[in-house]
Amino acid sequence: MPESSLDVRTAEDEDLRAIVSHYGPGGGDSPWDPFADLDRIRRIPREGLLVALDGGTYAGFLYWYEARKPWYDPAVERCARISDLHIVPAHQGQGMGRRLLSEALRRIREKEIRMIYLETDENNARAQRLYESAGFASFDRVVRYRVSLGAP
Repeated sequence: MPESSLDVRTAEDEDLRAIVSHYGPGGGDSPWDPFADLDRIRRIPREGLLVALDGGTYAGFLYWYEARKPWYDPAVERCARISDLHIVPAHQGQGMGRRLLSEALRRIREKEIRMIYLETDENNARAQRLYESAGFASFDRVVRYRVSLGAP
């Protein structure tokens, strides 16, 4: 893909509907997930909400935010957390995720934040390759439990 056709920038009001539509209105893993609802996404800090556009067409988004004293790494005072990186399926495999991640890292570095966290599913090999190629290293594992209480 020609470099000139791809643009990564801070999300603007007109991008929010595309993000919600892509993410899945009413979707998300919690009732307060901001990317699944237009009213909620309008309330998040815009600074860390980046969109990728291919020739002016929405292709994906990344969201990061600044945090303090993460419970999972108590020696760290100030950090950034990348909570979401989603690429429209038709645009996957074209470097969109890499461009979004690179821009987020550049902006986080400008704020003089030195530690960044993110997580991905252990079966998402594509995301793991992207993050590891950007210098991220696994440092923790989460174990999920479940119990079935019978048929719904």
